[in-house]
Amino acid sequence: MNILTTIRLKEEQIEVLVSRYPHINIHTCRSLLDVDDEQLQMTGVLISYSTGLSEEMLSKMPNLTWIQVFSSGVDALPLTTIANRNITVTNARGAHKVPMAEFAFGLMLQEAKQLITLHEQQQRNEWNNKIRFEELEGKTVCLFGTGAIGQEIAARCKVFGMKTVGINRSGKQREHFDRIYRFDAEELPLHEADYMILIAPSTRETDNWLNAAKLRQLKQEAVLLNLGRGDLVVEQDLIHALQQKQFKRAYLDVFHVEPLPKDSPLWQLDNCTITPHVSAISSRYNDRCTAIFIDNVSRYMSGESLINEVNLEAGY
Repeated sequence: MNILTTIRLKEEQIEVLVSRYPHINIHTCRSLLDVDDEQLQMTGVLISYSTGLSEEMLSKMPNLTWIQVFSSGVDALPLTTIANRNITVTNARGAHKVPMAEFAFGLMLQEAKQLITLHEQQQRNEWNNKIRFEELEGKTVCLFGTGAIGQEIAARCKVFGMKTVGINRSGKQREHFDRIYRFDAEELPLHEADYMILIAPSTRETDNWLNAAKLRQLKQEAVLLNLGRGDLVVEQDLIHALQQKQFKRAYLDVFHVEPLPKDSPLWQLDNCTITPHVSAISSRYNDRCTAIFIDNVSRYMSGESLINEVNLEAGY
């Protein structure tokens, strides 16, 4: 098996694979553009992030049968061509859930306990204990997306005594949620949300899901967190809603265009906090992804079903 990886695996991880399967060949590169045509033609398995694999590059890899993506989203891949060639794609679903759940809670705790305001006061040598603090207990969290990350956030919400409402594609119940709604239901619980968290994948069905009409359903005290994908939201509708102060605040980690253009009005809004697509970053991330891949190699070699196989038609 010839494996090409654009992600530098630890030497001990490579040794584990080679010791188990001596006929495995692993070639590491910084970019697919650095690989010669002969190596590309020999490649049967590709490890990479979801970007950088173009239609042209894919055509140079006639023996490719499996792509292991070290990310959850696969919307940047040429999925139609991949499906037509019967190439299996597996992702890193589950590797993000701990850092992203912790990040979400960091933002909610900041909102409730005003940690930024306290730090700003310290910088001004200002002693002011008249700040209004809130509690998370008893608050309602509405999660658009109830997969591994959404369930991890919901589990932590339950520890804090919060109510959890989920919105997903099927409407099926998920662990740690009090109620679940289909994403296209006529009546959605957006008006209940103290915290509205977007964590759904980017698909044709979720594209621009949060529009002006849905934003108007949020109550004035609501806080929006988008940790999923920028295209879950109609960005101009969001800007308008924030300018009109239709709801309290937005914490945004993802955007339609990244890096966020310097002329975007979002930078200047005092009720918007911007983070540069960092909610999944963790020193343990690649180790978790590699563990998924090594497990899948064992399954692949024995003809078993792979874990985290992507539904290429659905896009996740």
